[in-house]
Amino acid sequence: MLCVKCGKELADGVGFCRFCGSPQMAGGTVPGGGPASAGAGRSPAIDLPTLSTQDYIIVSALIAIALLLVLIFAVS
Repeated sequence: MLCVKCGKELADGVGFCRFCGSPQMAGGTVPGGGPASAGAGRSPAIDLPTLSTQDYIIVSALIAIALLLVLIFAVS
């Protein structure tokens, strides 16, 4: 069966998509009533880029700097 949200292939009878976390309808049907594997009315899946560990470190450092600046200017 296919995920009702992202369209990735899933094992039959799973409750949630392991790729996007979307809950799956019982029996492999989409809310519109058709089978999930039919693919009607869905947009194609989009592969988003994944972030590396270095990207997470940079983003965390930027957030920490922003918080420090807020604290410094809040005290002033």
